[in-house]
Amino acid sequence: MNRLRSLHSIFLAALVYVMSVGLTSCSSDDDDQTGGGRGTAPAVMLSLISSNPDVRTTYVGAFSSVPTGNVSNSNMLEFGDAYYYAFDGSIFVWERDAVLITRYEVSDDLKLTKGKSISLINYGFKYGADLSFISPTKAIMMVSEQNKVIIWDPSTMEVTTDFPANVPAKAGFDVYPAPLGASGNYMYYSLFYSNYDDLKIYPNATIAAVPTDGTKEVKVFETTKTLPGITGYVDNAGDVYLIGDSDASVYSIYSTEGAGYPPAGIVRVKSGQTAFDNAYFFNLETITGSQGLVGNWKIDNDNILCRVWDPADEFPKTFSDFYGGNKFISKKVNIKTGEASDFPSLAKGGFSSNIQDFVNNVTYTSIPAADGSADVVYGIRTTGVSEAFRIPSAGYWGMKQIR
Repeated sequence: MNRLRSLHSIFLAALVYVMSVGLTSCSSDDDDQTGGGRGTAPAVMLSLISSNPDVRTTYVGAFSSVPTGNVSNSNMLEFGDAYYYAFDGSIFVWERDAVLITRYEVSDDLKLTKGKSISLINYGFKYGADLSFISPTKAIMMVSEQNKVIIWDPSTMEVTTDFPANVPAKAGFDVYPAPLGASGNYMYYSLFYSNYDDLKIYPNATIAAVPTDGTKEVKVFETTKTLPGITGYVDNAGDVYLIGDSDASVYSIYSTEGAGYPPAGIVRVKSGQTAFDNAYFFNLETITGSQGLVGNWKIDNDNILCRVWDPADEFPKTFSDFYGGNKFISKKVNIKTGEASDFPSLAKGGFSSNIQDFVNNVTYTSIPAADGSADVVYGIRTTGVSEAFRIPSAGYWGMKQIR
């Protein structure tokens, strides 16, 4: 997710900038490894980021499985401000400055070969948008700046149609459409309205249901039960869950209007529906015992891991100190029953971002090492959390199953 990864780069900027002196130099023009074409062997995509306040450099490469030990950007392709996706056995590179999506095939010897590209520069992008893949011939993106939905074909790398997103404007707020997932004939987006400079949000959780069946009527609906959020999940039954905590919780604590905001919570949309399920709601502040919910990750079909400020500790005086603090503890929350339990295997400490990637049914995310020596990637399972690998010279930018 773009916003999640943007926040991640901010949190890691100082850490990565110091460590990046050890990065291998890669040519930005070297965007093809001339591999053996499209392979069939198992492969995993890994992307890294090296960033300072003025320059963003990212890297992508393929591995035979989830790596272990220390990982560097050696033998990876280098890009600027880019996001990376794996779908249908290929890697898709979304270069935000160039407004260009390029498909790369991955060979059995894990080399990347550049394929077709699709330019979206005529849409007037400024910040880009998240890519969501529906089928081998259908992908979708919602562009908030132009209030438009774009449908494109990953097999031909061509736009097939576009239509108005019908996202309501909220005076004084920018809107970020965060993809939650596809279910039925819809792609669901959480609409997060915020004013970062004034530390304000539109306090109602809002969802846009974008049709994927060829019709073009976007349905937008909201609830006053919970804060908005930028993470969510589709379960095995196709039900869509929105976790109203990330980002929004910090606004509740530090905004001058926060006292009037609803609590952090979980809401649900039943499979294929265009309204919230009124019979379902869990108050995350009550369940976890903390108002300071900074992020969450999916563990499995029924459980999420919530990173919350330890209620035994006072909140920092500023929201930046909150994000950069080291008093977060972990709670496992069952989204079907509303029950919570301690999850001590992810020890009390800091927070990096809500970046989460699913590889072989395991969720992966990163948290900076306590001594600042590396970005540490963890695998999250129902039974606990274990270290997968470390990135001493860069930050974690994402990992996906290629095939």
